[in-house]
Amino acid sequence: MDRIYFLIFTPDKKFRFTPNWIMLITSTLLIAYSWLIQGVPTESILITCRDLFLIAALLVGLYFTVGAFWLYEPLEGLLEGRIEFEKDKIRVNEKIYELKDIINLNFRFNNFYGERLVRLGKSFNGLLSQGVNNYVEFKDQNAEVYGFYFRLDAKNEYLSLAPFINEAIKLNKLSLAKGVELLGIENINSD
Repeated sequence: MDRIYFLIFTPDKKFRFTPNWIMLITSTLLIAYSWLIQGVPTESILITCRDLFLIAALLVGLYFTVGAFWLYEPLEGLLEGRIEFEKDKIRVNEKIYELKDIINLNFRFNNFYGERLVRLGKSFNGLLSQGVNNYVEFKDQNAEVYGFYFRLDAKNEYLSLAPFINEAIKLNKLSLAKGVELLGIENINSD
């Protein structure tokens, strides 16, 4: 098996100006400004400024609404480092975890880069996924738990992990049922 690697995603809680925040701030300022200038004569420059601000807010909102179909969701963290999977080990940056020393292994494949997201509520954020909601978690022989989010770049890229997952099943590091859930029965070796 060749080395298969993915970019590691590290989520953070830093504030970022997303399209949702920009529209919230713009709308709040527009409402506050309109409230403050109530009673001002219609010929006033203040009314003209409000109207221009309203037009600008509508154009920005229209841009974000239409652009959401082609824009990516905000990346709320950093892509840093690599996680590599070989047949019998996981390498995170330069640290190696042997499969034989891993006690509990779990994967979660949720999305891939460019996947169209389904949103139930209205959002101005992009509708294309960053593909970083994929996860591997394991416990080593010292009972230390490690977990890493990583980016999948293509729809079925997780299938490239089949040799590693099959080896994990063979070594009883991952259940057969979980392997079938992850890869499908057709990608599980019965060796």
